[in-house]
Amino acid sequence: MRVYVILDEFLHQLAGAVMWQAVHVQLELGHRSILRSRPTPEGFTHDWVVYVRGSGGSNIQHFVDKVKFHLHESFPKSKRGQFI
Repeated sequence: MRVYVILDEFLHQLAGAVMWQAVHVQLELGHRSILRSRPTPEGFTHDWVVYVRGSGGSNIQHFVDKVKFHLHESFPKSKRGQFI
C-alpha cells in the first residue's frame, strides 16, 4: 500500500505576500510476520512488524517526526509510537 502525503513548506515573504510550495512525499506502509520456532509463554506464535518508510528507501526524516500505531485494545500497549 502506498500513501501520498502533501506537506506545505513555507518558503519566504516577498512584498508582504506569503509564498508556499507543495512538497509531495511518497510513503510505503507495510507489515510482515515471522513464525516463531515455538510459542511464547503468552501463546504468541508470530513476531509481527509494521513499518512506514520512504518509497525506494528515500529518507523521510525531514518530513516525518513520529509514527503512531493504534492497535486493537486487546493488545498490550495498544498505542505505540516510534520516533524516526
